[in-house]
This record gives sequence, structure tokens and C-alpha cells, in this order.
Amino acid sequence: TLMIANSSLFWGNAGSPDIEHTGGGDDILDGTHNLIGKIGDHISYPIETLHCDPQLRPLAWNGGPTRTHALPSGSCAIDAGGTYLWSDYDQRGAGHPRWLGTQVDIGAYEHDPNDGTDDAPIFADGFD
Repeated sequence: TLMIANSSLFWGNAGSPDIEHTGGGDDILDGTHNLIGKIGDHISYPIETLHCDPQLRPLAWNGGPTRTHALPSGSCAIDAGGTYLWSDYDQRGAGHPRWLGTQVDIGAYEHDPNDGTDDAPIFADGFD
């Protein structure tokens, strides 16, 4: 099976690899500027694929119609997504530019050091 991903973040699946072989022949991941945590057996992927902890914040309402995982300052996913744009905005939509910094960030969320997501959460364990 051929999968194509660009500037995509696959990280933190519980109990299984972040990308897993589906059976049959070997799987191939093509594309550039991806970050993958655990990769299952029988999967080939580009050599420049990052394997680092992106330090994702908990899933939250960070603006826009869907919840996202914010990237804190110091995340290895910041400015690691290449220099091309698929959209003017990140997953959150208008008001959240896709490109802030030297390159786009890997994943659905573009880090903005001025939006308050770098603040330490009051309840880091998710307690409300």
C-alpha cells in the first residue's frame, strides 16, 4: 500500500505503532517533512522523517471548529514542515496562519508564541 503524507505528525497512539502495517505486501510512506513516533514493521519511509517528541499539548479548543494539539515553544515540529503551503490557514481556519516562522510547522497546528498556548496548564493531568 502506498501512503502519501507531507508535513504530517503521527505521534502518541496508545497500544500500537503510530503507523502500522495493514497486511499483505510491504507498506510505503512517501512524502516529505513528516514526524512519526513509532513505526511498525514492514513499512518503508523517507530517511529524513523526524523521530522526536513533539511535546504536544492536550487536545483542546485552541480556536476554530475542531480541537487541536498545540505545539509549545521548543517542539521539534516547529518550523520543520517545509516551505510549501497547502492552505493559507492551519486546521483551525481563518485567523490562524499556516506559516509563522521560517517554515510551516509539522501537523495541523501552526505555533504562535503570542497566542497563550505556551503558558503551563493549571491542571497538567487534564483535571477540570
